[in-house]
Amino acid sequence: NSDNQAAILDSWFSMNDVVMGGSSTGALVAGDNKDQNVDGSNSDDDTHHEPKSFCAFKGVLSSAGNGGFASIRSKEISTNLGDFEGLELGVVKGDNRVYKLSIVGPASEFGVVYQADFHAPVTESGKE
Repeated sequence: NSDNQAAILDSWFSMNDVVMGGSSTGALVAGDNKDQNVDGSNSDDDTHHEPKSFCAFKGVLSSAGNGGFASIRSKEISTNLGDFEGLELGVVKGDNRVYKLSIVGPASEFGVVYQADFHAPVTESGKE
């Protein structure tokens, strides 16, 4: 529901290259919560169907001014992932670049960072 979506959006903040003089932008934004075809239409045709989008990271990268990164970070979340074997990203689409997902452990783990690269392919329609 929209209250849950607003609470999740509120728990994330942007950390972009502007901290180093860059001009990239990025933020977690509300999804449309609509089923869509990859071309953006909402027809009943299930061909190339994509699932609903709850939230999405959207941004623009610029290498100007020592830039080149856009990110979001969550406020501290007390979630124990010890019983899980991994994480799965939903539908990932973008600009055909490789991105990085980082998860930082609690301070008691001396700031251990778990990282994985993933590819964000362009959709069939060329939309990001």
